[in-house]
This record gives sequence, structure tokens and C-alpha cells, in this order.
Amino acid sequence: MKVFPYIGYLITFFPFFALLLSKGFLTTSSFLLISPFILAMAGGFMYNTVCDAEKDPAEKNPITKGELSPRVVLSCSAMSTLISLGLFILFYTSKTALLLSVAYIFLWLAYSGLKIRFKESYLAPAVASFVLWSGGPLILLAEFNYFDPVTSSLLLGIFLTYVSFEINHTVGDYEIDLKYHCRTFAVRMGKKKAVMVKHITMALGYSLLSIGAYYWSTPRSFIPIFLFLFPISQLLMITLDKLDFSLAWKVFPKFFFVSPFFIIKLFIVLYSLMVLALPATYFLLFIWIFLTDKQSLSI
Repeated sequence: MKVFPYIGYLITFFPFFALLLSKGFLTTSSFLLISPFILAMAGGFMYNTVCDAEKDPAEKNPITKGELSPRVVLSCSAMSTLISLGLFILFYTSKTALLLSVAYIFLWLAYSGLKIRFKESYLAPAVASFVLWSGGPLILLAEFNYFDPVTSSLLLGIFLTYVSFEINHTVGDYEIDLKYHCRTFAVRMGKKKAVMVKHITMALGYSLLSIGAYYWSTPRSFIPIFLFLFPISQLLMITLDKLDFSLAWKVFPKFFFVSPFFIIKLFIVLYSLMVLALPATYFLLFIWIFLTDKQSLSI
């Protein structure tokens, strides 16, 4: 778990697996339902590498650097995507879930290519949030038709939270994207407006996550703790936003641990563990894995 590269992205499945498991929808083999998403992500990332080759600096892209040929990467991407589609058909039975899975794969490919390239549009953060963070849980819930105030609030909260996260990513890459003429969200909107939208969507997402926790009747101390931590972390991030982005991360390299994005991930993990009602030993084990997994924390 500590070296698997997709744990950071798959973390958003955790609360929904916990809720489905607590309601008796899942069995031990149900974790196979995650496998199509891993291959879809792999195929999507590879295709993104090909589509971005002309606009990426050499250090960011192995094709631009000359380490891989586009033909090899496209072949691997196509293979991963087709296997992913086959696994969706094999493991999913709901027509709604299967239709959503086709849309999910399409958006992965259209994000950087297919002559659509959502990546350089205002829709980019929403599309990225869907394919990386919230689309998978949506398809999982659709398979079991399990939508209620709890799952709906959590799902929409995660979607908006990671829209904010993806906007933050474009803000961080603003200078390099401007240099290489890549019209991402922050470049199109302007850095200041993008930062403002980032904080608004984060606040809305966090509010919906809190509502989802409230509807599930979490322990009384859970929601107030996060309602206290979130404004503090937002204030710290707003302060750093006023500094030069790259300089801020050099001066405060550990800031991620008190950022709203880390607190949201901690929220997701703790919420899921409380739904599962695990014994204290397992509870602490999961927290230890989460806090020591560099890949999960860096995404």
C-alpha cells in the first residue's frame, strides 16, 4: 500500500465502500470493482503524456525528453483503456453504471486529446475532478443505486473540493503554462480570479462534506473539530496565496499538512473508519498508513 501509485487517487472510494459495506451491499470480492479505474487512469495518464508532448518542458514529459516514442505510449494507453472497458463490462451489471463508465473513459481521453482538450478550457478543473476523484465513486454508487442525503452530500462535496484542488494545481503551474502557451484554467481566468474561485469551491465542498457527516450522525466531536480546523487552514492558504507560489513552498515545505486539502483527506479517512466501526488497533493502523504514505500525501 505504501508504494502503490494510485492510493492517493483511490482514497475517495473509501467512505463509499465503508457505507456500502455497512449496509451489506459488498462482499470480500467487491474490491475488484476498483480495478477498472486503475487501468483507466493509467491509460488516461499515458494518453495525456502524448497529447501534452508539444507543450510540456522536457523534464516533465518523457516523450518530449526523447525517452519514449509516441507510438509505444499510445499502444500502451489503448491497451490499458480497452482492458479497463472490459473489466467494467465484467464486474458491473447496472446499465447506469456502465453508461457512466463509458462517459468516464471518454472524459479521460477528451481531457487532453480527441481534438476536444478540456485541459485548456474553463471546464478543466471539473473534468479533472470527475475523472480523478469523484467519477469513480459515482459509478460505484450507481452500480448499487445507493443514493441518499449522506452519499449525495459526500459525493458532491468531494467533487467541489477537488475542483478546488485542480484549480490550485493550475495556479501552481501558472508561470510555466504561460511560458509554454498552455491556456489552463488559471491562465484563461487570471491568477487572482482563479485563486478566488478556488477558495469558494473549497468552502462549498467542505460544507457539503460536513452535511454528509451530520446526516450520518457521526460522533458529536467529529464535525466541530473539522469546522474549527478548516477556517484556520483556509486562512493560512490565503496568506500563502499572496506570496510567490514557488517561494511559499520553499519557505513552508510542510505546509501541506495544515492545508485544507490535507484536512479534507484526513476527514475522508477518519469518517470512513468511523462508519466501519473498526477496533482501535485497526483504526490506528489505517491512520498510520495514511500519515506515512508519501504518495497519498503528495497528490
